[in-house]
Amino acid sequence: KRTNDMGSALRRSEERFRIAATLASDLIFEWNSEDDGIKGYGDLEKLLGYPKAEQPRTMKEAIGLIHADERDHVRWYVDRCIETGEEFVTEFRAKKKDGSYALLMCKAQAISGEKGGHTVMMGAINDISARKEAADEITGWKQRYDLIVASSGQVIYDYNVRTGEIIWGGGIKEVLGYSEREMNMGIDQWTEMIHPEDRTHTLKLLDSSQKTFIP
Repeated sequence: KRTNDMGSALRRSEERFRIAATLASDLIFEWNSEDDGIKGYGDLEKLLGYPKAEQPRTMKEAIGLIHADERDHVRWYVDRCIETGEEFVTEFRAKKKDGSYALLMCKAQAISGEKGGHTVMMGAINDISARKEAADEITGWKQRYDLIVASSGQVIYDYNVRTGEIIWGGGIKEVLGYSEREMNMGIDQWTEMIHPEDRTHTLKLLDSSQKTFIP
């Protein structure tokens, strides 16, 4: 009976671990370097589309799913982790069942064995494809916007009302003759650069804009 109780407790503990692993990341894996076996906790079929029968059971098979351009560097991280025990974080593309690739981020740590050394590695994998696509889209729009502003001869700025900091961009060199580095100033310094005859009027417009949110 005691053995059965221990078995039930172990199964409950493993189930709690599976749930926690799923909540914390898309996939948790455990790799034994001695037999190359991998245990996965999470929904790999949802992540990459492979049914259970086609999922990798060894590190060799898992690395085979990684894009050819990135296999060597992932293998290097894995080997170094086992040799030194150092944690690593890396990104790579993994081939999905439909032939497309998912961008994954892996964080892994070696576990010390009873006799010393490191034979087991545990890691967490997250799909960051959507995050990367969003970041690339933002970067792309910013580059296009900067190009339009530069070609139109406009000066753009971002004024932080709370701190008085101003970030300049656009064709500032072409319009005012200053570099962005030279224009690294706050609102007080910028005010001093305005022609005395225009200063009062300009500051009144700025104050009105801050109060009414009308340019």
